[in-house]
Amino acid sequence: MTPVHLTINDIHVEAVRGETILQAAQKNGIDIPTLCACEDLPPFGGCRMCVVEVEGLRGFPTSCTTPAEEGMIVRTETAALKNLRLEIFNMLLSEHPLSCLVCSEKGNCSECMVTIRKSGVTTGCGSCNKDGRCEIQTLAERLGVKDIRLPVKYRYYPVEKADPFYDRDYNLCVLCGRCVQICEKLHFNTTLTFVERGPQALVGTAFNRSHIDAGCSFCGACVDHCPTGTLAEKTRKWEGIAESSVESICPFCSAGCSINLDVKKGTVIGATPGSDMTVNGRNLCVHGRFGIPETANHTSRLQKPWKKADGHPFEISWEEAVELAAEELSASAPEKIALQVSSSLPLEDLFVIQKFAKTIVPSDKTQSTTSQDVYDRLFTRTASFNDLRGADCVLLAGVDTRYSLSWLEYELKQLKRKGAQIISVNRQERQLERFSDTCIRANGDAAELFNQLVSTLKSGETGIGQIHQAVDTLNQSRNRVLVIGDACLSDLTLVEKINSLAEEINASVICLPLQGNVFGALAAGALPYYGNTSSPDVLYTIGCQPVLPAGFTIYQNSFQPSEDVGLALPSAFFTERDGSYVNSEFRQQFFQKAVDPAELVIPDWQIVTRIAGKMGIHGLDFTSVNEIREEMSTSRPAENWKKTSAAGCWFTQSARANDPVFLGSPLSSKVAGLAYLLDSNHAKAGD
Repeated sequence: MTPVHLTINDIHVEAVRGETILQAAQKNGIDIPTLCACEDLPPFGGCRMCVVEVEGLRGFPTSCTTPAEEGMIVRTETAALKNLRLEIFNMLLSEHPLSCLVCSEKGNCSECMVTIRKSGVTTGCGSCNKDGRCEIQTLAERLGVKDIRLPVKYRYYPVEKADPFYDRDYNLCVLCGRCVQICEKLHFNTTLTFVERGPQALVGTAFNRSHIDAGCSFCGACVDHCPTGTLAEKTRKWEGIAESSVESICPFCSAGCSINLDVKKGTVIGATPGSDMTVNGRNLCVHGRFGIPETANHTSRLQKPWKKADGHPFEISWEEAVELAAEELSASAPEKIALQVSSSLPLEDLFVIQKFAKTIVPSDKTQSTTSQDVYDRLFTRTASFNDLRGADCVLLAGVDTRYSLSWLEYELKQLKRKGAQIISVNRQERQLERFSDTCIRANGDAAELFNQLVSTLKSGETGIGQIHQAVDTLNQSRNRVLVIGDACLSDLTLVEKINSLAEEINASVICLPLQGNVFGALAAGALPYYGNTSSPDVLYTIGCQPVLPAGFTIYQNSFQPSEDVGLALPSAFFTERDGSYVNSEFRQQFFQKAVDPAELVIPDWQIVTRIAGKMGIHGLDFTSVNEIREEMSTSRPAENWKKTSAAGCWFTQSARANDPVFLGSPLSSKVAGLAYLLDSNHAKAGD
């Protein structure tokens, strides 16, 4: 990139051609006040706080929209600029509650008048949810605002609380336009817009629709970028400033999105996009953005061991709980024991559980060679999300990007802007069809539809209709990626047809089941069920709600049981322990503890090892997650290791050519029960 040289406040700086004066200043540590500018957005010039003087130019151009040019001489702090910014700021505040900004007692207020912070109406900083985090406050300090010379008008807009995840108080809005810009330019959506004009100007939705009706996916980007308290997340509205932030991984689907967990007073108060751009590119779906603190702090959390006696639960100690579990398992014949395991547990826990299962129940699982081959063929074509970003044609089958995968919608729209073609195949109408180039509705047999695609590709016949249009697009493309959703992956016949299509067009594949660690379960050798699944005397269910009737049920989860159980064991949520998941790229992703669990809550692997120790089972005396990882790593075969460039998936020439291997276990021996793992009908609370 060609450099340009300019002078800002008598400081010689260098910028890249195409950068603005504001960007050049920020890169060199020179502060220019701004309100509407945002790192991720194109220049807007809405707030006009960033005006500067440029020698040779008339007036006061906005630095966020003015390109840096060779030899420019720029001044940012002249008396004229300071006066102009104060006038602009006065006008911004003429319709914003501001009493606290200029109050001489605001320091004492923050110490003594804490009760007003949850008032129904925001009249100043002391009753605003954004107090201490508001950019208006920061800007007032920066500009040295002591009083407001213009009359202030309160607009008396009602606070909008009807939508599920955040409230909107447009009495606090300064019309900076960030939320509108974020929605349109970053997420290519038109949920938000400016309505009315002049003094009645307001941010809202077209025709005053609800955000749901306007197509909002509740990604939360507008909330994250709002400089005032206008948009407030319901669950953390009055939590204030986080004390720390911990990088982690979202467990709510197989994508493995990067997140930051905001922590205050030992509690997770929020989740925002993390720094790892390789998966979700600083975007989150509604589950990851708003669901984590509600789940982690839910009133249904199981916090103490208890057993059922005389029809009522009684709290017991861990020693008594472990002894009771060991007694029930030891007293039952092995063929009368069943283990039910969630595929959303961390990889280390699944590894320990499958070792434990092999010691207490008969190994009578039969493997389906046909299903092994079908899924192996699909997984060996696994692509990374970076591969997806380089595609010129994406075919999505059984994918819904409205809520669970809204971050994917952003990636697809980015591809559209680069000229890529999007093909959608679904059984019912989906939001992604609004921007897809070709939409095929699988009204009947979806497998037959893919069969038609393959046969048309092979025959080379031309014609009209959606099938032929999709075939023409696939033929004309070079970098094709198939994205397979949860709805398709549990149908073995359909997966076989998708395999045939992928092989015919030499396409890469990304599978996106909605369970958090399906591929980790396969890698660890964990199955959904072990032992007797018809009439067990004892059912030990870990990480999910019990679905098998049994004489005695040992229930181990982070949440209270929905069914009648004999013994309940509280396990840590992912925010309360270390662990790892394997995402859709077959990449192992590590996360760390953000907060301490309740006093009697411990990780699943630790509960299992305690029970194993009480039963006299050897080889499960792990004392840390690192010890588990060490044993997992030692099982890797040494011969012929190589790593694919496309994904974090390991391959080896072992039992069969191109068997995928992860952490030493051939994946082909783990696919029995995969259809069950991927069947969303079996997803239970706590999974």
